[in-house]
Amino acid sequence: LLVETLTEIPGGLGGKSVFRTKDYLPEANVPYTLRVAAEGFKTVSARSIIPAPVKLQNLEMVDWSEQVLGNTRTYKMQVALEIEDPAAGDKFYHLKFRQQILTWRAVGTDTLLTKQEQVPLNIVEGNTLPLERSFFEGGVLLPEDKATPSVQRLVFDLELKTPLQSDQKLGRMLVEFRTVSEDYYRYYHAIGKSPQNLPTEEPVTIYSNLDYGQGVFAGYNTAVDSLLIQ
Repeated sequence: LLVETLTEIPGGLGGKSVFRTKDYLPEANVPYTLRVAAEGFKTVSARSIIPAPVKLQNLEMVDWSEQVLGNTRTYKMQVALEIEDPAAGDKFYHLKFRQQILTWRAVGTDTLLTKQEQVPLNIVEGNTLPLERSFFEGGVLLPEDKATPSVQRLVFDLELKTPLQSDQKLGRMLVEFRTVSEDYYRYYHAIGKSPQNLPTEEPVTIYSNLDYGQGVFAGYNTAVDSLLIQ
C-alpha cells in the first residue's frame, strides 16, 4: 500500500534537499517501508517504526552551584527526572539537556534582551552509568537494559562552562527525551564506537538497515520539558 510520495524541499537542511510528507501524519508503532528510486540504480529500501513516546512525569533540580575561576564561570547542576512508559517490550532512548543563555543590555533604567542561545549541557555522570555518549547531537543513549518499562527516577550531574560576562544570565534548562527505534539506537551506537582518527583502534561496522544502500531509516518520538533557573 503506497501511503504517499514524499515532496522534495530544496535547500531544506544545510543547503541540501530534504524529502517530507505533505498530507500523511505517521503513526506510532506502525511499520513503514521507505523506497528510493533513481534511473540507472537499484531501488533502495528500508523498514522501521516510530515508537510510542514515554511520559515525563516530573523534572526537578536537586542541586545547583556556581563557581568563578579566572575568566570562566562553571555551573554544576544535579537534575532528576521521572519517566513513565507502560508499554511492554525493548526500549531505547536518547536524552539531551540544553541550557538557554540570555544576554542583556542596559537601556537607561531598564534592560533589553539582545540575544538568546541554547548550548548543550555536559552530562558528567548519572545513575544510569556507564553513560553512552551520542556522537551526533550530544546527550546520552540509554538501551533497554538501562531503563525499565515503569515509572523510574533518573538522576544526572550536569556541567556548563561559560565566559565570565556580567551581561549574561541563565534562562530555562530544556530536556528532550526521545524514545527511539532499535534502528536509530544501533546506528548512533555504532557511530559512537567508531575510531576517532586513532590508528590503533579497531574498525567498527556502521549499522545500516538499507537494502542496496548505506545509511539508516529510523524513527523517534519526543517528550520535552524545561526548568527555569533563577
